[in-house]
Amino acid sequence: MAETIIKIDLNKSPYENEKVHNRWHPDIPMAAMVKPGDDFIVECHDWTGGQINNDDNAEDVRDVDLTQVHFLSGPVGVEGAEPGDLLVVDILDIGTFEESQWGFNGFFSKQNGGGFLTEHFPEAQKTIWDFNGMFTKSRHIPGVEFAGLIHPGLIGCRPSKSMLDEWNKREKELYDTDPDRVPGLVNLPFADTAHMGKLNGDARNAAAAEGARDPEVRKAAPRAPRAAAAAAGARGGGAAQAGGAGHLGEGRGQGGQGRRCGRGPGLHCRRRAEQAGGGAGDRD
Repeated sequence: MAETIIKIDLNKSPYENEKVHNRWHPDIPMAAMVKPGDDFIVECHDWTGGQINNDDNAEDVRDVDLTQVHFLSGPVGVEGAEPGDLLVVDILDIGTFEESQWGFNGFFSKQNGGGFLTEHFPEAQKTIWDFNGMFTKSRHIPGVEFAGLIHPGLIGCRPSKSMLDEWNKREKELYDTDPDRVPGLVNLPFADTAHMGKLNGDARNAAAAEGARDPEVRKAAPRAPRAAAAAAGARGGGAAQAGGAGHLGEGRGQGGQGRRCGRGPGLHCRRRAEQAGGGAGDRD
């Protein structure tokens, strides 16, 4: 039986869990350590940290605090891994918690997040999806049922300090091209709602002031976030992390470094991480 190395409580705020964080920064301490080849389970919050409810009202989507996202479980460090190593994580299984068999999707309000089709759908909307084995259906879209392939959300490695500086410089330059745009082009670092895992005091405050936010990378280059995260892992070494898009989850893996998985209400993510070949890169 694989060990659960990160556990979460759906009835508590992710801010109460020091093995969870919501920024990308090289100083966030490891939440757990694994060895290459280890099998392990990671439990995850949904990406909003539980802000979306299983109901028929889209006000929670309209008013969601996007400065809090993306909540990540980890980092999980891999013993022996060095900056420049290639990290391989195999997801062996992923699913919902028994007590939380649902997920959600929808449109953000143009005034709060927006999206690629925000001019066509300016108002917030929400759809709740109930899981039944591999199938899912929604009371909000009657007569539709399909095989839902739950994905792990985000998985990535801590960036090196030089990569983080490069991200922030690029995002600020893009932001300055249209600072009054609604919705905004990017989301710059925002310390007030940053959760930095085990970091506290002055170290926490310094890291929170420059920690990258997930939407920031995504909005700057729609296809870049995952590539950027992968590059950060290969170049920055340290720990991997994963995120979700729904409710909690679990993950199982082997070696390397990993963070959280999630999507829909409570997910099980099994991931396997293996240490592989080299490559030059920045060091943390």
